[in-house]
Amino acid sequence: MRFLLVYFSPTGNTRKISNHLIDIIKARGYEVDIFNLSDCIEIIDKKEIIFKKLVAEYMEYDLAFFAFPIYNLQIPNLMRDYLKKLSINCKNASFISTYGKVAKGYGIDQAAYILSKKSIIPISSLAIPMEHSYLKEKDVNQINSLDLKERQAKIEEEIRDFFEETLERLKNNGKLQK
Repeated sequence: MRFLLVYFSPTGNTRKISNHLIDIIKARGYEVDIFNLSDCIEIIDKKEIIFKKLVAEYMEYDLAFFAFPIYNLQIPNLMRDYLKKLSINCKNASFISTYGKVAKGYGIDQAAYILSKKSIIPISSLAIPMEHSYLKEKDVNQINSLDLKERQAKIEEEIRDFFEETLERLKNNGKLQK
């Protein structure tokens, strides 16, 4: 199987999660093409963003993963715009979002909606709480750096379980067999 992973990670949180997923995919012997959106853009006059590189349309993927942080409960504009412009030879998608402080938001739903208009079927998603990018005070709803270190093994297990569930859904036309 061949997978695609497109991620956006300005603070590094989503990159860490994406790297765990990459390791799991490769350990299973699958191929994965990786696109870091930050490396694929050019900003003009602080207003206009040009995507220098999109996923190669001729490549065929069994599943595309999209990983991004949640901003103000939503998908970041950069990822949203990328998904709208994306033309891909893939029928299935999966999403990972990272969020801090408040709630997981509805960014995954937004991404799924955009891709469903392109006949790409969302088959799985995972929202992972991470350290907030600018609110550092300890709060009952916030995961701080110490908590993340303690959660590292749990996060890796969550990603592994998520990947296994996603594979099962992929093999069973989007459904979990129980």
